[in-house]
Amino acid sequence: MSATANGFATANRPVWAMLEGPVDTDANYKTAFASQTSVWVDVCVGDVMLYSPLTGRVEQRNHAWNKAAMTAVPGRSYGDDGAEQAVAKLIGVTRILRDENKTPGLDPFNLSTICTYPGASGFFIYEDHMLAPQGSDYTYKVGRRVLNQVGRIAYSFFLPKLNGKVKVSKTTGYIDEDAATAIEKASDMELFQEVTNEGDATLCTTALSRTTNLLTTPNEPVTIDVELNGYFRNLSVSVGAFNPGLVPA
Repeated sequence: MSATANGFATANRPVWAMLEGPVDTDANYKTAFASQTSVWVDVCVGDVMLYSPLTGRVEQRNHAWNKAAMTAVPGRSYGDDGAEQAVAKLIGVTRILRDENKTPGLDPFNLSTICTYPGASGFFIYEDHMLAPQGSDYTYKVGRRVLNQVGRIAYSFFLPKLNGKVKVSKTTGYIDEDAATAIEKASDMELFQEVTNEGDATLCTTALSRTTNLLTTPNEPVTIDVELNGYFRNLSVSVGAFNPGLVPA
């Protein structure tokens, strides 16, 4: 599945895969995924009892069913997409068969799990992971979704420029500085309107190579750096009494 998703990305159609993890013990999951990684796959562990509005029946299903419907909602980041909310509530679920908060252990393996929270009614996505290696930009699905979107926007922007003329330096054959800057600014504006201004990332910056002789090698490398948003994974709140009379003057 990872290779298939990677193939789509190579063909300029970036996607990701969501897999249903079978009902099994935590020990077996830890053994099976101890060395498994993929920036293209989300493995969902934990079945739910899910109500179907079509049949009126409650049936056991992997929570990927619920999450797939949530990720179909337009939007690519926390705050505008239910499946990527830190406390995203599962809809139509009457019971969960595994609770990461009660029996923790699979989240460190970057497996997507579900849970309950003390004092909150309902059932929630614990973390929306990709099966990425530790430290990856794709650890959380929000990174995968935003960078996929940037890839699609970049492809649409640069495709019309193929086989188009571009001014080069008279002394090096490298792209002319003014020409490169104009393209970068236009790309950055497109990304600002589609990504940054929508709140999906903090900053997107385009950079064309200044060291490629286009007269001999008409392949211009382009790099787009995306500064993703930060997110609260944990909140530590301190509460204490305050006496203004004891504050030093």
